[in-house]
Amino acid sequence: MQEQHQLFGGAISPDILAALKEKLAEEEIEAQVAAVISEHHYLIPKSAAAVLLAARLGVLKRKYILPHEIRKGDRNFKTSGFVEKIYPPYVPGGDPSAKSVRVVICDASQKNSMTVAMWGQNARLAEEELSINDLLELDGCGFRNGEINCYAGCKASIAKKADFSSVKNLSYGLVNVRGVVSEIFQDYYYMRNGKEQYMSSFKLTQHDGSARVVAWHDPTVVKKLECGMHVSCENCLFKNNELHVNLYSRIVIHGKKNDSALECAVMSVESDGGKLKVGMDKGALELEGDAALKFLGIPELPPGITIDTVASLKKNSIVGKKALCLKSGDGANDQTLAFLEFKKEKLGVAAENGKSGIA
Repeated sequence: MQEQHQLFGGAISPDILAALKEKLAEEEIEAQVAAVISEHHYLIPKSAAAVLLAARLGVLKRKYILPHEIRKGDRNFKTSGFVEKIYPPYVPGGDPSAKSVRVVICDASQKNSMTVAMWGQNARLAEEELSINDLLELDGCGFRNGEINCYAGCKASIAKKADFSSVKNLSYGLVNVRGVVSEIFQDYYYMRNGKEQYMSSFKLTQHDGSARVVAWHDPTVVKKLECGMHVSCENCLFKNNELHVNLYSRIVIHGKKNDSALECAVMSVESDGGKLKVGMDKGALELEGDAALKFLGIPELPPGITIDTVASLKKNSIVGKKALCLKSGDGANDQTLAFLEFKKEKLGVAAENGKSGIA
Protein backbone atom coordinates (compact mmCIF):
# COMPACT_ATOMS: atom_id res chain seq x y z
CA MET A 1 0.00 0.00 0.00
CA GLN A 2 2.87 2.32 0.83
CA GLU A 3 4.27 1.76 -2.67
CA GLN A 4 0.91 2.71 -4.17
CA HIS A 5 0.83 5.81 -1.97
CA GLN A 6 4.23 6.86 -3.27
CA LEU A 7 3.19 6.09 -6.85
CA PHE A 8 0.21 8.40 -6.59
CA GLY A 9 2.14 10.95 -4.58
CA GLY A 10 2.80 14.53 -5.51
CA ALA A 11 3.80 17.37 -3.26
CA ILE A 12 1.22 19.14 -1.12
CA SER A 13 1.05 22.79 -2.16
CA PRO A 14 2.58 25.19 0.41
CA ASP A 15 -0.70 27.06 1.04
CA ILE A 16 -2.63 23.83 1.72
CA LEU A 17 0.16 22.55 3.96
CA ALA A 18 0.16 25.80 5.94
CA ALA A 19 -3.61 25.56 6.38
CA LEU A 20 -3.40 21.95 7.62
CA LYS A 21 -0.71 22.90 10.16
CA GLU A 22 -3.27 25.17 11.84
CA LYS A 23 -5.07 21.99 13.01
CA LEU A 24 -2.59 19.11 12.84
CA ALA A 25 1.00 18.27 13.66
CA GLU A 26 3.20 17.39 10.68
CA GLU A 27 3.17 13.63 11.37
CA GLU A 28 -0.65 13.72 11.72
CA ILE A 29 -0.91 15.42 8.34
CA GLU A 30 0.96 12.59 6.63
CA ALA A 31 -1.15 9.92 8.35
CA GLN A 32 -4.50 11.56 7.65
CA VAL A 33 -3.63 12.38 4.03
CA ALA A 34 -2.68 8.72 3.54
CA ALA A 35 -6.05 7.72 5.05
CA VAL A 36 -7.90 9.94 2.56
CA ILE A 37 -5.96 8.37 -0.33
CA SER A 38 -6.93 4.93 0.97
CA GLU A 39 -10.61 5.96 1.21
CA HIS A 40 -10.49 6.80 -2.48
CA HIS A 41 -8.90 3.44 -3.38
CA TYR A 42 -5.53 5.06 -4.17
CA LEU A 43 -7.00 6.77 -7.22
CA ILE A 44 -6.26 10.35 -6.19
CA PRO A 45 -2.86 12.04 -5.79
CA LYS A 46 -1.48 13.20 -2.48
CA SER A 47 -2.04 16.85 -3.41
CA ALA A 48 -5.77 16.26 -4.02
CA ALA A 49 -6.15 14.25 -0.81
CA ALA A 50 -4.61 17.13 1.14
CA VAL A 51 -7.17 19.53 -0.33
CA LEU A 52 -10.03 17.19 0.66
CA LEU A 53 -8.61 16.91 4.19
CA ALA A 54 -8.31 20.68 4.50
CA ALA A 55 -11.94 21.05 3.40
CA ARG A 56 -13.05 18.52 6.06
CA LEU A 57 -11.18 20.37 8.75
CA GLY A 58 -12.62 23.72 7.67
CA VAL A 59 -9.21 25.28 7.03
CA LEU A 60 -9.30 25.35 3.25
CA LYS A 61 -8.67 28.92 2.16
CA ARG A 62 -9.47 29.47 -1.48
CA LYS A 63 -7.95 32.29 -3.44
CA TYR A 64 -10.22 34.56 -5.49
CA ILE A 65 -9.10 34.90 -9.12
CA LEU A 66 -10.70 37.10 -11.77
CA PRO A 67 -11.82 35.11 -14.85
CA HIS A 68 -9.23 36.66 -17.18
CA GLU A 69 -6.41 35.99 -14.66
CA ILE A 70 -7.01 32.23 -14.40
CA ARG A 71 -4.07 30.21 -15.69
CA LYS A 72 -3.20 26.56 -16.37
CA GLY A 73 -2.64 24.69 -13.12
CA ASP A 74 -4.92 26.88 -11.00
CA ARG A 75 -7.30 24.85 -8.84
CA ASN A 76 -9.49 25.13 -5.77
CA PHE A 77 -10.06 28.82 -6.36
CA LYS A 78 -13.01 31.17 -6.24
CA THR A 79 -14.18 33.28 -9.14
CA SER A 80 -17.29 35.03 -10.36
CA GLY A 81 -18.66 36.71 -13.45
CA PHE A 82 -21.75 37.86 -15.26
CA VAL A 83 -23.37 35.20 -17.46
CA GLU A 84 -22.89 36.08 -21.11
CA LYS A 85 -24.14 32.92 -22.83
CA ILE A 86 -25.69 29.58 -21.81
CA TYR A 87 -25.24 26.66 -24.20
CA PRO A 88 -27.74 23.77 -24.53
CA PRO A 89 -27.00 20.76 -22.26
CA TYR A 90 -24.60 18.09 -23.51
CA VAL A 91 -25.66 14.53 -22.63
CA PRO A 92 -23.04 12.02 -23.86
CA GLY A 93 -24.58 8.68 -24.81
CA GLY A 94 -27.95 9.86 -23.55
CA ASP A 95 -26.82 9.34 -19.92
CA PRO A 96 -28.48 12.05 -17.73
CA SER A 97 -25.93 11.50 -14.95
CA ALA A 98 -23.17 12.63 -17.32
CA LYS A 99 -25.00 15.80 -18.38
CA SER A 100 -22.94 18.99 -18.56
CA VAL A 101 -23.79 22.59 -19.38
CA ARG A 102 -21.30 25.15 -20.60
CA VAL A 103 -21.68 28.79 -19.63
CA VAL A 104 -19.68 31.84 -20.71
CA ILE A 105 -18.99 34.37 -17.96
CA CYS A 106 -17.29 37.75 -18.15
CA ASP A 107 -15.93 40.21 -15.60
CA ALA A 108 -17.53 43.54 -14.77
CA SER A 109 -15.72 45.24 -17.67
CA GLN A 110 -17.43 42.79 -20.08
CA LYS A 111 -14.18 42.70 -22.05
CA ASN A 112 -12.80 39.39 -20.74
CA SER A 113 -14.74 36.14 -20.89
CA MET A 114 -14.18 32.50 -19.96
CA THR A 115 -16.12 29.26 -20.51
CA VAL A 116 -17.30 27.31 -17.45
CA ALA A 117 -18.08 23.57 -17.72
CA MET A 118 -20.67 22.57 -15.10
CA TRP A 119 -21.65 19.05 -14.00
CA GLY A 120 -24.07 17.41 -11.56
CA GLN A 121 -26.10 19.77 -9.38
CA ASN A 122 -24.24 22.69 -10.93
CA ALA A 123 -25.40 21.62 -14.41
CA ARG A 124 -28.99 21.53 -13.13
CA LEU A 125 -28.60 25.02 -11.72
CA ALA A 126 -27.28 26.27 -15.08
CA GLU A 127 -30.10 24.61 -17.02
CA GLU A 128 -33.05 25.39 -14.75
CA GLU A 129 -32.28 28.55 -12.77
CA LEU A 130 -29.53 30.53 -14.45
CA SER A 131 -30.32 33.48 -16.74
CA ILE A 132 -28.13 35.60 -18.97
CA ASN A 133 -26.75 38.61 -17.04
CA ASP A 134 -27.01 36.80 -13.68
CA LEU A 135 -23.93 37.15 -11.44
CA LEU A 136 -22.55 33.61 -11.02
CA GLU A 137 -20.20 32.72 -8.14
CA LEU A 138 -17.98 29.61 -8.21
CA ASP A 139 -16.22 28.24 -5.13
CA GLY A 140 -13.71 25.39 -5.36
CA CYS A 141 -13.29 25.09 -9.12
CA GLY A 142 -10.27 24.22 -11.25
CA PHE A 143 -8.88 25.06 -14.68
CA ARG A 144 -8.40 22.41 -17.35
CA ASN A 145 -8.37 22.25 -21.15
CA GLY A 146 -8.90 25.99 -21.42
CA GLU A 147 -12.08 25.96 -19.29
CA ILE A 148 -13.08 26.60 -15.71
CA ASN A 149 -14.22 23.22 -14.40
CA CYS A 150 -17.12 23.29 -11.96
CA TYR A 151 -17.20 19.63 -10.93
CA ALA A 152 -18.92 17.86 -8.03
CA GLY A 153 -16.71 19.43 -5.36
CA CYS A 154 -17.33 22.96 -6.64
CA LYS A 155 -20.25 25.02 -5.40
CA ALA A 156 -21.98 27.26 -7.93
CA SER A 157 -24.48 29.86 -6.77
CA ILE A 158 -26.34 32.85 -8.19
CA ALA A 159 -25.16 35.92 -6.29
CA LYS A 160 -27.50 38.31 -8.08
CA LYS A 161 -30.37 37.72 -10.46
CA ALA A 162 -30.60 39.75 -13.65
CA ASP A 163 -33.28 42.42 -13.86
CA PHE A 164 -36.36 41.70 -15.97
CA SER A 165 -38.11 44.67 -17.56
CA SER A 166 -41.65 45.70 -18.34
CA VAL A 167 -42.23 45.96 -22.10
CA LYS A 168 -44.09 49.20 -21.41
CA ASN A 169 -40.89 50.91 -20.20
CA LEU A 170 -38.28 49.54 -22.62
CA SER A 171 -35.66 51.77 -24.20
CA TYR A 172 -32.78 51.05 -26.59
CA GLY A 173 -30.31 48.49 -25.23
CA LEU A 174 -29.92 44.93 -23.99
CA VAL A 175 -32.77 43.71 -21.80
CA ASN A 176 -34.35 40.62 -20.22
CA VAL A 177 -38.13 40.30 -20.54
CA ARG A 178 -40.70 37.72 -19.42
CA GLY A 179 -44.21 37.32 -20.77
CA VAL A 180 -46.79 35.21 -22.57
CA VAL A 181 -46.76 34.28 -26.27
CA SER A 182 -49.89 35.92 -27.60
CA GLU A 183 -49.35 35.71 -31.38
CA ILE A 184 -46.95 33.93 -33.76
CA PHE A 185 -46.20 35.65 -37.07
CA GLN A 186 -45.29 34.21 -40.47
CA ASP A 187 -41.60 33.65 -41.21
CA TYR A 188 -39.76 36.33 -43.15
CA TYR A 189 -37.33 35.12 -45.84
CA TYR A 190 -34.34 37.14 -47.03
CA MET A 191 -31.01 36.72 -48.88
CA ARG A 192 -27.68 36.98 -47.06
CA ASN A 193 -24.28 36.24 -48.57
CA GLY A 194 -26.01 34.62 -51.54
CA LYS A 195 -28.06 32.23 -49.37
CA GLU A 196 -31.73 32.30 -48.48
CA GLN A 197 -32.31 32.62 -44.75
CA TYR A 198 -35.31 33.40 -42.61
CA MET A 199 -36.26 34.91 -39.30
CA SER A 200 -39.22 34.02 -37.10
CA SER A 201 -41.11 36.30 -34.75
CA PHE A 202 -43.89 36.35 -32.19
CA LYS A 203 -45.65 38.78 -29.89
CA LEU A 204 -44.75 38.76 -26.20
CA THR A 205 -47.54 40.06 -23.97
CA GLN A 206 -47.54 41.31 -20.39
CA HIS A 207 -50.55 42.65 -18.52
CA ASP A 208 -49.69 46.25 -19.44
CA GLY A 209 -48.31 45.94 -22.98
CA SER A 210 -46.68 43.81 -25.66
CA ALA A 211 -43.68 43.75 -27.99
CA ARG A 212 -42.66 41.82 -31.08
CA VAL A 213 -39.75 39.38 -30.58
CA VAL A 214 -37.62 38.76 -33.69
CA ALA A 215 -35.41 35.63 -33.68
CA TRP A 216 -32.48 36.03 -36.07
CA HIS A 217 -29.80 33.67 -34.72
CA ASP A 218 -31.89 30.55 -34.05
CA PRO A 219 -35.39 31.02 -35.51
CA THR A 220 -36.18 27.30 -35.03
CA VAL A 221 -36.96 27.94 -31.35
CA VAL A 222 -40.09 29.85 -32.41
CA LYS A 223 -41.39 26.63 -34.01
CA LYS A 224 -41.65 25.18 -30.49
CA LEU A 225 -43.89 27.99 -29.25
CA GLU A 226 -47.65 28.07 -28.88
CA CYS A 227 -49.94 30.89 -27.84
CA GLY A 228 -50.30 30.85 -24.07
CA MET A 229 -46.76 29.69 -23.29
CA HIS A 230 -44.77 31.60 -20.69
CA VAL A 231 -41.29 32.49 -21.99
CA SER A 232 -38.23 34.55 -21.09
CA CYS A 233 -36.29 36.51 -23.70
CA GLU A 234 -32.80 37.11 -22.31
CA ASN A 235 -30.12 39.56 -23.41
CA CYS A 236 -32.22 40.80 -26.34
CA LEU A 237 -31.52 44.07 -28.11
CA PHE A 238 -34.51 46.40 -27.97
CA LYS A 239 -34.59 48.73 -30.95
CA ASN A 240 -37.24 50.00 -33.36
CA ASN A 241 -39.88 48.86 -30.85
CA GLU A 242 -38.82 45.22 -31.26
CA LEU A 243 -36.83 42.69 -29.20
CA HIS A 244 -34.04 41.18 -31.33
CA VAL A 245 -32.73 37.71 -30.42
CA ASN A 246 -29.13 37.42 -31.62
CA LEU A 247 -26.07 35.20 -31.03
CA TYR A 248 -25.75 36.00 -27.32
CA SER A 249 -29.50 36.04 -26.64
CA ARG A 250 -31.81 33.16 -25.86
CA ILE A 251 -35.49 32.30 -25.54
CA VAL A 252 -36.42 30.07 -22.59
CA ILE A 253 -39.73 28.20 -22.55
CA HIS A 254 -41.12 27.82 -19.03
CA GLY A 255 -43.15 24.64 -19.30
CA LYS A 256 -45.80 23.71 -21.83
CA LYS A 257 -48.77 25.72 -23.02
CA ASN A 258 -50.50 27.35 -20.07
CA ASP A 259 -53.51 25.20 -19.18
CA SER A 260 -54.96 28.01 -17.06
CA ALA A 261 -55.88 30.11 -20.13
CA LEU A 262 -59.47 31.23 -19.69
CA GLU A 263 -62.10 31.28 -22.42
CA CYS A 264 -63.96 34.52 -21.78
CA ALA A 265 -66.96 36.11 -23.42
CA VAL A 266 -66.77 39.84 -24.24
CA MET A 267 -69.63 41.57 -22.42
CA SER A 268 -68.89 45.27 -23.07
CA VAL A 269 -66.38 47.55 -24.81
CA GLU A 270 -65.81 51.15 -23.70
CA SER A 271 -63.06 53.62 -24.53
CA ASP A 272 -62.11 56.88 -22.85
CA GLY A 273 -59.08 58.98 -23.73
CA GLY A 274 -57.51 56.16 -25.77
CA LYS A 275 -57.80 53.60 -22.96
CA LEU A 276 -59.90 50.56 -23.76
CA LYS A 277 -61.95 48.99 -20.96
CA VAL A 278 -63.40 45.61 -21.80
CA GLY A 279 -65.87 43.79 -19.57
CA MET A 280 -65.58 40.00 -19.69
CA ASP A 281 -67.68 37.33 -18.03
CA LYS A 282 -64.60 36.23 -16.03
CA GLY A 283 -62.84 39.52 -15.38
CA ALA A 284 -61.81 42.68 -17.19
CA LEU A 285 -59.26 43.97 -19.71
CA GLU A 286 -57.58 47.35 -19.61
CA LEU A 287 -55.73 48.06 -22.86
CA GLU A 288 -54.00 50.97 -24.55
CA GLY A 289 -51.57 51.57 -27.40
CA ASP A 290 -50.62 48.53 -29.49
CA ALA A 291 -52.50 46.17 -27.16
CA ALA A 292 -55.74 48.10 -27.76
CA LEU A 293 -55.14 48.12 -31.54
CA LYS A 294 -54.60 44.36 -31.53
CA PHE A 295 -57.86 43.82 -29.64
CA LEU A 296 -59.72 46.02 -32.11
CA GLY A 297 -58.10 44.15 -35.01
CA ILE A 298 -56.28 47.01 -36.74
CA PRO A 299 -52.50 47.41 -37.25
CA GLU A 300 -52.53 51.21 -36.85
CA LEU A 301 -54.89 54.14 -36.55
CA PRO A 302 -55.86 55.93 -39.77
CA PRO A 303 -54.94 59.64 -39.85
CA GLY A 304 -57.30 61.77 -37.76
CA ILE A 305 -59.01 58.73 -36.17
CA THR A 306 -58.80 57.93 -32.45
CA ILE A 307 -59.08 54.62 -30.58
CA ASP A 308 -62.28 55.95 -29.03
CA THR A 309 -63.83 56.30 -32.51
CA VAL A 310 -62.73 52.83 -33.64
CA ALA A 311 -64.03 51.28 -30.42
CA SER A 312 -67.46 52.87 -30.85
CA LEU A 313 -67.65 51.58 -34.44
CA LYS A 314 -66.46 48.03 -33.69
CA LYS A 315 -67.88 47.25 -30.27
CA ASN A 316 -71.13 45.77 -31.60
CA SER A 317 -69.17 43.25 -33.66
CA ILE A 318 -66.89 42.38 -30.73
CA VAL A 319 -69.41 41.95 -27.92
CA GLY A 320 -70.34 38.29 -27.63
CA LYS A 321 -67.10 36.98 -29.13
CA LYS A 322 -64.98 34.45 -27.24
CA ALA A 323 -61.43 35.40 -26.27
CA LEU A 324 -58.54 33.47 -24.69
CA CYS A 325 -57.10 35.34 -21.70
CA LEU A 326 -54.73 34.76 -18.81
CA LYS A 327 -55.23 36.05 -15.30
CA SER A 328 -52.43 38.59 -14.85
CA GLY A 329 -53.07 39.71 -11.26
CA ASP A 330 -51.19 38.19 -8.32
CA GLY A 331 -53.98 38.42 -5.76
CA ALA A 332 -56.78 35.87 -5.46
CA ASN A 333 -59.38 38.62 -5.88
CA ASP A 334 -57.61 40.39 -8.74
CA GLN A 335 -59.64 39.74 -11.89
CA THR A 336 -57.42 41.71 -14.27
CA LEU A 337 -56.84 39.66 -17.44
CA ALA A 338 -54.17 39.58 -20.15
CA PHE A 339 -55.59 39.21 -23.67
CA LEU A 340 -54.06 36.46 -25.82
CA GLU A 341 -56.25 36.12 -28.88
CA PHE A 342 -59.81 35.72 -30.07
CA LYS A 343 -60.94 32.13 -30.29
CA LYS A 344 -61.06 30.93 -33.88
CA GLU A 345 -64.63 30.44 -35.07
CA LYS A 346 -65.67 27.78 -37.55
CA LEU A 347 -66.90 28.98 -40.93
CA GLY A 348 -70.55 29.92 -40.80
CA VAL A 349 -70.74 30.28 -37.01
CA ALA A 350 -70.16 34.03 -37.02
CA ALA A 351 -72.80 34.58 -39.70
CA GLU A 352 -75.32 32.45 -37.84
CA ASN A 353 -74.74 34.48 -34.67
CA GLY A 354 -75.06 37.74 -36.58
CA LYS A 355 -71.43 38.70 -35.71
CA SER A 356 -68.85 39.98 -38.16
CA GLY A 357 -65.08 39.52 -37.84
CA ILE A 358 -62.76 42.10 -36.35
CA ALA A 359 -60.36 42.52 -39.24
